[in-house]
Amino acid sequence: MSMRALNERFSKDFLWGSGVSMYQVGEASTQNQWNEWASEFSKVQAAQSRHQYADLELWDEHIKPLATDAKSYIVNSAINHYRRYEEDFSLARKMGLTSFRVSIEWALIEPKEGAWDAAAIAYYVRYFKALKAAELEPVVTLFHNTLPTWFAANGGFCKRSNVRYFERFAQKITEELGAYFKYVITIHQPDTYAQEAYLHGNWPPLQKSRFAYAKVLRNLAFAHTKIAQMLHGEHAKYQVSVAKTTRFVYPGDDAYLSRASARVLQYMYDDFFLKKIVKNCDFIGVEYEMSCRVYGYRIHNSEGVKKDDVGEDLLPEDLQFALERLYRRYKLPLFITGCGIIDAQDSQRGWWLMATIRAMGEAIDGGVRVIGYSYWSFLDGYEWDKGGWPKRGLIAIDTNGERKLRKSGEQYAKLIHKIRNN
Repeated sequence: MSMRALNERFSKDFLWGSGVSMYQVGEASTQNQWNEWASEFSKVQAAQSRHQYADLELWDEHIKPLATDAKSYIVNSAINHYRRYEEDFSLARKMGLTSFRVSIEWALIEPKEGAWDAAAIAYYVRYFKALKAAELEPVVTLFHNTLPTWFAANGGFCKRSNVRYFERFAQKITEELGAYFKYVITIHQPDTYAQEAYLHGNWPPLQKSRFAYAKVLRNLAFAHTKIAQMLHGEHAKYQVSVAKTTRFVYPGDDAYLSRASARVLQYMYDDFFLKKIVKNCDFIGVEYEMSCRVYGYRIHNSEGVKKDDVGEDLLPEDLQFALERLYRRYKLPLFITGCGIIDAQDSQRGWWLMATIRAMGEAIDGGVRVIGYSYWSFLDGYEWDKGGWPKRGLIAIDTNGERKLRKSGEQYAKLIHKIRNN
């Protein structure tokens, strides 16, 4: 697709963005369940890394010295977006970004049950004013994997009765900060969170229970519905959704079993959760991962597919098909709220970004309404149970916290400028 063709597909008000999760880039709160987990299990994770990642292509030359260091599993305080946000917004504006996604950390706002931190609220007021000054549209996330320790100790989202605390937090945010934003992501990747924390046992609280997983997923759907209804009742301006992990699943042949298995897997990846909440969404937040080709009842992707630093298949061109399916199924605008790759050497991010944007253009050309794209993430940060060694950012962070725009970030900026100015 030519540059001229891309220009014609993206409207002037299309939201070009990136973003951060505040905890992942060094937020100041220690009162959340992830901080406790990182402190306790960092040495264990470093020791296990040899078994988890040693078969990756870059293990010896790049991953090994980082992944086997326990310090790499602690949030890197040198990133310090918490205090350097104005500098980061200036970089985003120079790149031509028009939106910026960020989490409002519950543990900062309510570090103890029922005790609101006025200083934290005042901090976010300054933060959002700085976003406005930089002409960046805020895309707010209310739950991005981190919970206050008091909430987690009380059972977290495993208890339906606990949803009222999250709803109360959302109400407080609306009252104090609602004037500064309209796009709201209630929950980041609800299915991924439930799987990793309650089914696979990789994230706190480290459970492995199908029953707990199903219960948490239902409660997260309930939480979204309650908060979306509250926000819509407050003001018509609010545009609400979740950031939903999605894959495009397709049969590799015409066999009945392959076609049936692909339909079932696609339903489980997307529709099982979305059907519970879609009536209370103004758009669908898309977190595209990859495609899955099904033969029989197993996934067999093509040999030779390029992979990122953690071994994930890179199939950005198939984003087009994921978007087309979601739009055809739900008839709601789509916002790609997080889509990126882990690539420390920045050898693949450039072509991957271009292929991703072309895929969006093709979907739009076919009638799909896409309102924005947010590359994830803006800065190198903390990749949850993988710690800080994977590098996902458009901007690299050195040990002193200095920012350097990667070549792929420069390519993204040039592309945005060309699309918006031609």
